[in-house]
Amino acid sequence: MNNHEKFQMHASAQSLLTVNISGIIIGIILLLLLLTIRHLYTLGLFIVGIIVIAIYMISDYLIWQKRGIRTIELDANGITLYRGKNKTVQRIDRSQITEINFFKKIKRRIVTIMLGGQVIKPTPGITLFKGNRVRISNDSFNDNEFSIFIEKLKQLKTD
Repeated sequence: MNNHEKFQMHASAQSLLTVNISGIIIGIILLLLLLTIRHLYTLGLFIVGIIVIAIYMISDYLIWQKRGIRTIELDANGITLYRGKNKTVQRIDRSQITEINFFKKIKRRIVTIMLGGQVIKPTPGITLFKGNRVRISNDSFNDNEFSIFIEKLKQLKTD
């Protein structure tokens, strides 16, 4: 990454709401499919399932409002994260990063930046993280910008 080059990416509450509402809709569809198997699943469990999914998604959004990553700045020396409504600054210098893990599942992409910890992969498909880390998902970011962020982060890792 060029020393003078700085990449900045801004989160969108609308993107996160879209992801969460989609999750609720998919959850309801799956619960409806289970409802067709009457002997294992009742209407009462269906309603409880919908309530649990809605509470989870609302909680996710409220937690993001309070301390979620709003802006990411990436430069040759590291990463600056701005969190929550007050945009509290968290600076991660390049020297603090011990490992970066990239994960993709369908359309969801997650970057885990290890800060002195380690990534443990006991079997294929299972990844455990030990120690301090920062987890960044594409839920609240533009997909194209997030792709650029991943490429620039890979450059930072290899420089």
